[in-house]
Amino acid sequence: MTTRIATLVVFLLCAGSVLAATPEENYRKRWAQLTVNFADPAVLTSKPGLTCVCQDGGTYDTKLGTMARFGDDAFCSVPLFGPGGVIDALAACYVYTSLGR
Repeated sequence: MTTRIATLVVFLLCAGSVLAATPEENYRKRWAQLTVNFADPAVLTSKPGLTCVCQDGGTYDTKLGTMARFGDDAFCSVPLFGPGGVIDALAACYVYTSLGR
């Protein structure tokens, strides 16, 4: 009986360390929650993530967007609306301010 309990304790300790997320995994999980995936074709219909304002001084200056990711790169993704209020495209803005949640 004691051997079984000891084996169970060792198993649970080992399993806990294997199941624990690394700081990188935690970071990537949180980043995925706060941003939209620009590489995903469904990005045009996905729920907006963290809000940002483009400040590039150009066409999209002061436009509201959502934080997007493409691989390990991040930028403010400004939606371009077409007829009927649907998003036709997204413009990438690299000079922006994040507004937080």
